[in-house]
Amino acid sequence: MRPIAKSYTPAAESSTGYVTGITGAGPWTPTNANAGDNLSHLTTITSAANLSALTFTITGKDASGVALTETITGPNATTVTGTKYFSSITSISVSATLGANTADVGYAANAVSQPIPMSYLANAPAIGIAAIVTGTINYTVQYTYRELNVSAPPTPVVQADDAAWFAITALSGKTSTLDAQIAFPIWALQLLVNSLTAGATIELDILQAVSSS
Repeated sequence: MRPIAKSYTPAAESSTGYVTGITGAGPWTPTNANAGDNLSHLTTITSAANLSALTFTITGKDASGVALTETITGPNATTVTGTKYFSSITSISVSATLGANTADVGYAANAVSQPIPMSYLANAPAIGIAAIVTGTINYTVQYTYRELNVSAPPTPVVQADDAAWFAITALSGKTSTLDAQIAFPIWALQLLVNSLTAGATIELDILQAVSSS
């Protein structure tokens, strides 16, 4: 398997990253469809009003480009954050009108990369991973055993956002350049951004020794 190099400059949190000052009944089309960093982010909703009796439905795509929907309970004069990672958002709707109240919809710094598939041949599964950091960032490299987004039986459809992801201990909650190895077969890796200061970058260099025999 040829070496893989993935570079990321994650976007910092933006409470107005998708749309600002929405009011009335909607639905609304985001001014910006994504964070512009090729990562998938958690969605935030911010309002000075009490919107906790309302639910917001976010429609878009996950890290693999598959359709994704999330319903988020509105904030009460604060910011609420969803739990699903969107690579892009196409529509925002609400369960009832906001009336004269307003809300902003944006994204958190928390983000994941598109899954990076690995070979799972049992004869040579070893994988080496280097995370190369500049600036201030807290990151985790994760892996999954699940084959993602496959519709043909007998494998069920599993979205990247719904798969079970496990942290590589040596690359979990880290802030500096480090490396690690995996000595067992997996289906894919992904980068999880926990927090950062704007301008930070991280590169994943991945090498898997796979025999074709």
